Amino acid sequence: MRLNYKILIGLISVLVIWAGTLGQSYRTMKQLESEYTRTVDETLPIILSLEELRFATLRIVSSTSENAMIMALQRNSDVAPVDSDMPTPDAHEVHETAIGISDFERVFEIYSNQVDLYDSADGAIRDLIGSNGTALTDISQRLEAALENNASTAEVLEMKEVMEDAEADILSLIIGQITDERRALRLRQAALRQGIVDAIDNLMISAALAAFGITALVILSSLRIIKPIERLTAAAVRIAKGDFAPLPKVTQNDEIGALTNAFSDMSSNLQNMIRRHQEATDNALASEQRFRDVAEASSDWIWEIGSDYRITFVSGRFFDVTGLSARAVIGQPISKFLTPDRTATADCFENLELDGLAPIRDMRCRYSDITNQTRICRLSGKPLFHKTGTFMGYRGTASDITAEVEAQDIAEHLALHDALTGLPNRIFMAERLDQNLAKILRHGGAVSVICLDLDHFKEVNDTLGHAAGDSLLKSVTKRLESTLRITDTLTRLGGDEFVIVQSEAIQPSGAEVLCRRILQVISEPFEVEGQNLYIGASLGVSLAPIDSLDPEQLLKNADVAMYRAKKDGRNSFRFFEAGMDAELQERKAMERDLRVAIQNNELEMYYQPLIETHGRAMQGVEALVRWNRPGFGMVPPGDFIPLAEETGLIIPLGDWILRTSCRQATEWPNLFVAVNLSPTQFKQQDLIGLVKQVLHDTGLTPNRLELEITEGVLLEQTAYSLMTLRGLQELGVRIAMDDFGTGYSSLSYLQMFAFDKIKLDQSFVQELGKSSGATSIVRTVLDLGRSLGMVTTAEGVETASQRDYLTQQGCNQMQGYLFSRPVPAAEIKNLLLRTYPDVDVPVAKALSS
Repeated sequence: MRLNYKILIGLISVLVIWAGTLGQSYRTMKQLESEYTRTVDETLPIILSLEELRFATLRIVSSTSENAMIMALQRNSDVAPVDSDMPTPDAHEVHETAIGISDFERVFEIYSNQVDLYDSADGAIRDLIGSNGTALTDISQRLEAALENNASTAEVLEMKEVMEDAEADILSLIIGQITDERRALRLRQAALRQGIVDAIDNLMISAALAAFGITALVILSSLRIIKPIERLTAAAVRIAKGDFAPLPKVTQNDEIGALTNAFSDMSSNLQNMIRRHQEATDNALASEQRFRDVAEASSDWIWEIGSDYRITFVSGRFFDVTGLSARAVIGQPISKFLTPDRTATADCFENLELDGLAPIRDMRCRYSDITNQTRICRLSGKPLFHKTGTFMGYRGTASDITAEVEAQDIAEHLALHDALTGLPNRIFMAERLDQNLAKILRHGGAVSVICLDLDHFKEVNDTLGHAAGDSLLKSVTKRLESTLRITDTLTRLGGDEFVIVQSEAIQPSGAEVLCRRILQVISEPFEVEGQNLYIGASLGVSLAPIDSLDPEQLLKNADVAMYRAKKDGRNSFRFFEAGMDAELQERKAMERDLRVAIQNNELEMYYQPLIETHGRAMQGVEALVRWNRPGFGMVPPGDFIPLAEETGLIIPLGDWILRTSCRQATEWPNLFVAVNLSPTQFKQQDLIGLVKQVLHDTGLTPNRLELEITEGVLLEQTAYSLMTLRGLQELGVRIAMDDFGTGYSSLSYLQMFAFDKIKLDQSFVQELGKSSGATSIVRTVLDLGRSLGMVTTAEGVETASQRDYLTQQGCNQMQGYLFSRPVPAAEIKNLLLRTYPDVDVPVAKALSS
């Protein structure tokens, strides 16, 4: 049996014996207490009843005796009154005697009931007292009757003696009984006290025995426990010093053995726990270091404030961002360093308490860095509370968002302004125009809306590049701003389109003066990338309230007027008129149909023969595009070619013409084809590559392609143009100057570049024989071409006299209605057959060979 079981059984045995003794003593004391209570409850009422009975007896006797003595003395004539003041019995005194008798009977009844209830052994005494009491009351009543009947004094005195004897007997009985009851009560009390003393003695004896037994058990068990406990204590001391060597296992099969083994296991577990705790601590330190590294590497800095809203901590990143040391701000009110945007007060952080100490989320604040530059940060944080619920302050992060805010401001600015020029954009202009129109409705007045489009700007973009175009737009903006008043609004819609809203001016004279001033400043040369560029501007004016009070309609009207200015020769301005809109709509419809025609290959190529002057053989053809517009018929090239130039459609149109003409020419061996290049098309960035690719795709040899350009190609970017012309010549393509003599510097161009051919404009040919000046010009041009070794071609030959004169003057080629109108490709073969009926496919010898 294990040690603890033995000790437990011993302890239980001792405790059971002691508990039994204790219980017995307790029961004895409870019984004694109950007995004492019962005794008191039984005896005291009887004693009290006897005492009251004695008093009632004395009352009866005293009142009756006194009356008897008084009455005897008053009625006895033989006895002289002793005192003349002797009282005479009255009704009250007689009544006292009756009351005494009544009290005696009542108390005796109570006494009799108590004797029956508590002590039946006293019944004889009760009966004796009752009979004596009855005798006493009878004598008392007879004495009272005798007094009332005027009995003699002797009779009265005799009856008084009898009553006193009865009184003595009954009082003797009552006093004796009271004495007996009190004696019995004292005896019972003594017995109870002795019982209590005996019970306490027994309890003390049992407690002493229990203590002795427990002490003996403790001494016995200590002999088996102390030594192992000492070993465990020594082991605990070693563990406290950090020595976690486990105790040797024991084989003792009791609690001490189990405790020793458990202590050994605890030592091992504690060693493992400390090892794991150390690992966790190392991990926590590593995690903290990683957090510190991340915090220092991020753009955020960590802050902390106390309950008084003074800064208590900032992370190291704070110095990197602000340039301020932590010492400079710690202890300072946070409102002294940070000023939230949401309020102008300096104590707004303290007002957080009014908001229930809610977390701070994305609060924008301003602060000054080390250079006193105002910067902006975004603050986030949450309140800190002690475990008792006491508010401790705030902790959070702050991110410097100065760059972000500046970028946002820029974005907001760009939302209403043009990024290139800084001018207001369409949205801003629409708001300003609405404001001005509302002002007209309230106060009257007038507003002009002026649409401005730069002339020849696309050519600058195409030839010099977008960078040059952007630089030109900035320069134009500065000049336009110089012409405006502070109440006017200049807007760039995009590209080279501008809108001016002119307010607080007398109209239409105010708009006219402004337009003339703009045309004047725009006409002056612009220096871009070291070159002087000349451009113009076309302006359209719409007036409110004359033309409309609707902003969209005003802009549309000004745009229509601007296109009329372009159509009428550019570099001018026009006021809107009602009929202009129909023309613009027609123009836009033509543009739309032309775009569709190009996409759907609905255009058609016509060719006009080029005739050798002396042999009258066909040497080549000039490619001319024709457009049969559905619903309108054939559209003159002079109507849709300029439209294609203005809208940019000339690029896809020119590519289609070049590719179609080269492919068609491969069906006419040894005939060359002449294709016109517009200035816009010529200024493509890779015109040489385009031509080379078309020749490769169609299989046409380069010497059978002739490209015609006008002087407009060389008006701007002369160096670039000359480089392109030389590149085309290096491919083997021939270059011809078309409409020679109509420009301003044709002779200088001939000196700069060796053209293969010059074409005399038909305006001079038409005047042959009519104008001596025209004749002289034709002769001079032909002589010039001959002296420079260039082929000369005369355009627009319609009469035989014109042909003969040109032949006489040495013109090499002619073309015109005299020989053939432009015809579809299918009719070129018929023309060849008519010229050379003896061959299927005529071969014309080129003059240049």
